[in-house]
Amino acid sequence: DINKRKEAEEILRIEQELALALIEASDLTETLNICLDAAINVSGMDSGGLYVVNDNSGDLDLKVHSGLPADFVLSASHYEVDSPSARRVMEGYPIYTHYKNLGIPLPKSRLKENLLAVAIIPIQYHGKVIANLNIASHTLDNIPVQSQRALETIGSLIGGAIMRSKAEKKLKESETYYKALFEHSGAATVIIGEDTTISLANTEFEKLSGYPREEIEGIMSWTEFVAKEDMGKMKE
Repeated sequence: DINKRKEAEEILRIEQELALALIEASDLTETLNICLDAAINVSGMDSGGLYVVNDNSGDLDLKVHSGLPADFVLSASHYEVDSPSARRVMEGYPIYTHYKNLGIPLPKSRLKENLLAVAIIPIQYHGKVIANLNIASHTLDNIPVQSQRALETIGSLIGGAIMRSKAEKKLKESETYYKALFEHSGAATVIIGEDTTISLANTEFEKLSGYPREEIEGIMSWTEFVAKEDMGKMKE
């Protein structure tokens, strides 16, 4: 069937573009928005949201959303770990159904949105649920099997992307912390390369040496700041 082949090719194209876009994403919010947009496009649905599991409490927090009104988003922005919705996600298997058939209590603010088909895709990483992708439609009554497979493929990419983004954030925070320690140590401090060139110098060293940082870093050697008679002792 030509239409099915074209549909499969389009899904593959979206998945490939998603993988490339995730490499360039700068932070977790951008990562999640890219993933949500791809999931909506690949499934033919028109709305959805991405939740991330809180590392400390286990609660589900809505991080990004699309195609839903403010009152709906507000009522669905947080699920405690022991809530029916969170427990269902933590079971770890995808659900494809009609919104009114979810089997959980739904407030009026959500029922009046008249959502039809819905997909709930728990996102796992090394066997642990770390996030959840919800995709819904205002016009479609069901999600084709091919779209279900595409959503689950995207879900597998999301898990790795989230963990990579979190790791990069922690690394940046750690770098910022140690740079602050280096800069505000209260003493003239430098970092020296194997060839004796000063790679980093703090403000106190600028003051002590009388040189601006841009004339020191990557240009001058520490040996230029040591008296000849002390050079032997310093090299030891």
